[in-house]
Amino acid sequence: LGAFVAAAARACSKTASVLSAAAEAPVLTVLRATMPDLGADPRRQSRLLTSLLPVTAPLFFIAVERFLPTVVTPAGAVYGAVCGSIGAVSLYCAWPVLTGPDAPARAVKIMDTVLTALAFVQSVTWMDATAGELVALLAAVGKVSGVSETLLGATVLAWGNSVGDLVANSTVAREGRPAMAIAACFAGPLFNLLMGLSMGLVAATAVHGTISGLHLQNELVVLSLCLVCSLLHALLAVPLVHHWRVSRGMAVCMLGFYVVFSVVYALIAAGMIFQTQWT
Repeated sequence: LGAFVAAAARACSKTASVLSAAAEAPVLTVLRATMPDLGADPRRQSRLLTSLLPVTAPLFFIAVERFLPTVVTPAGAVYGAVCGSIGAVSLYCAWPVLTGPDAPARAVKIMDTVLTALAFVQSVTWMDATAGELVALLAAVGKVSGVSETLLGATVLAWGNSVGDLVANSTVAREGRPAMAIAACFAGPLFNLLMGLSMGLVAATAVHGTISGLHLQNELVVLSLCLVCSLLHALLAVPLVHHWRVSRGMAVCMLGFYVVFSVVYALIAAGMIFQTQWT
């Protein structure tokens, strides 16, 4: 019986691996065709996929950013694809000269710099596309389940956005760089708040003009107040009350504050308390 269970577990694991690889294959193919692989030496990168980048990278960018047909006309997209095809053929033919065994080190360095810059732009584009799909998915879940979009944004979306920062900052702190980790804890949300909000407002006002008549929901008011309180605590209480010492009790209190905030926020978003609109 034990051998049968083990064999069945191995078969299920193998089937799951095959299904997972089949599901990932289309995404990985598009990813490799639109963004260079910086993990490999330029001389070892795929000649064909890298040569396709002058065509696939711009088309993927304008498709994700929805530049068609407002910013870029179909004729302009076709013209760009033709020009990109010429560049792709030229890059494919010049590949041995740029990255071959006898290629000069300067040419390899320039090629690596160009691919790094392209990878940065394309990675931001991929994140934008993923974020857009995630927001659409959360909106659909909210409409189907009746859960407030503000609640989903403050919980599921916020946790998903912060997992990477949590892991990175914790790793930096464990490596003996607490100042860097603390600075990142404040700089990351500040960048998201100022740059993310300002860029969204710039795009919205460019299309619709000045926006007026905005009303903050009660849960957003609570969110803002709790954010201000936590920042004031870090700014004033840590140096004046705790004398620049962070104890385990203080950490527990901060976690407890977040739990209380989450419960109150969820109750307000669900309409169980403070049903009258404040603003």
